[in-house]
Amino acid sequence: EYAAINSMLDQINSCLDHLEEKNDHLHARLKELLESNRQTRLEFQQ
Repeated sequence: EYAAINSMLDQINSCLDHLEEKNDHLHARLKELLESNRQTRLEFQQ
């Protein structure tokens, strides 16, 4: 019984780690897009 619970917790932790990686990637991409947008606005203002 404990082995099954431990296995399920390991799977949950693995899923959470994967989601955290995806979240970090999306956050980095969003920062890139925001910076790109800021640069574009500056170019249009000049």
